Amino acid sequence: MPPLLAVLFFLYYDALSKHDLFSLVTVAVMLLIFEAEKGFWFGSTLVFFTVITQYMLPKVEQTIRCKICLAAVLVALAYPGYWMFMWFVNQVLMLSPPVIDWHIWLYMIIEFLIVSVFI
Repeated sequence: MPPLLAVLFFLYYDALSKHDLFSLVTVAVMLLIFEAEKGFWFGSTLVFFTVITQYMLPKVEQTIRCKICLAAVLVALAYPGYWMFMWFVNQVLMLSPPVIDWHIWLYMIIEFLIVSVFI
């Protein structure tokens, strides 16, 4: 089963957009569980998703009006964007870079279809 990182990113973005505190806390706990399971830094997904939703997605929404295209951008930001964020943090801290699995492309396709249904 895919880790559903892009789906959690969409739910996080949706909860922030609707100012729904209960959903935001629920998704934040799910993201922390995801990090613990994968061995990532504590709170790294929350920091990455917050920076992306506050600074990058408003500009993307201004330029892209297509809902399916927005779903593709969300998935592209979730997986490769998070991997690049973790790679950058690990390089700054002089740690080994994170390993990327070839299954990520399959996960991205599956989650694109799921997020497309939500939008």
